[in-house]
Amino acid sequence: MTGKVVPLAKAADLAVRQIRKLAAAGEVTFTNHAEARMKERGISPTQVYDVLAHGIVHEPAALDVHGNWKVTMRRRTAGEEVFVAAALVENVVVITVF
Repeated sequence: MTGKVVPLAKAADLAVRQIRKLAAAGEVTFTNHAEARMKERGISPTQVYDVLAHGIVHEPAALDVHGNWKVTMRRRTAGEEVFVAAALVENVVVITVF
């Protein structure tokens, strides 16, 4: 492996930027759990994309047990405060919404 070592805080910031970029490009998938919570809570895919592309970080990005970056973001969208927990894999994987 070559290249510079990136400090963890900088890497977390880069992960959030990548999530925003992928969400804006529509590179998002939803877990079954996330789809069920969206239906249960009346949250649309459009709202989720909006949170991921334009929301603020609610829980800072951190590496999960699988070595993927996970972050929880929030934003007021369509009159509701929506929270989205997502992981950065090859695309953005929405884990849950609330």
